[in-house]
Amino acid sequence: MSALEILSSKLRSDIESAADEAYRSLYDESELLRDQTSLDVVHRLSICGSTTRKLVNNLRERNHPAYIFDATFERSGDYFEHYYAVLRLGGRAIIADPTWTQFIENDIEALRQPKVLIGTRGQVAEYAKNNGVDDELLMLWDRKAGLSDQSVHYPNPRIVTDPALIDLL
Repeated sequence: MSALEILSSKLRSDIESAADEAYRSLYDESELLRDQTSLDVVHRLSICGSTTRKLVNNLRERNHPAYIFDATFERSGDYFEHYYAVLRLGGRAIIADPTWTQFIENDIEALRQPKVLIGTRGQVAEYAKNNGVDDELLMLWDRKAGLSDQSVHYPNPRIVTDPALIDLL
């Protein structure tokens, strides 16, 4: 069984479950979220840092080494800040992006999509492109997003990173 076939079963289920717990936790902890939105749309909000931190912690509790990846990049003076989880699986980096649907402008289309975007860099970028994400934003999942001189790495010293994962992206 290949790494990606394994991904489609237990790990995918663990990632989705960990993300659901992250959404629920953020919603329960925030009076503002409870007052202004519903749990069903938390994944659509631009709260990627908070959501990803909780997702990574939840995955680690399930014995899946996960890391926060900072995909911030600058283009023409505009900064695109975004964070998502990265896991190592069979010599490959797997992205788990719990707030990717914030980049789909059509709300109805966004709600039809999976809450968490899961796959290799290429799979994730292709899926995003084919499902309503503007081409300008594909750098968020493209290799250049994390390795360019314009990228700013996540500054929180409490988060352990695995530099070897960057080579896999």
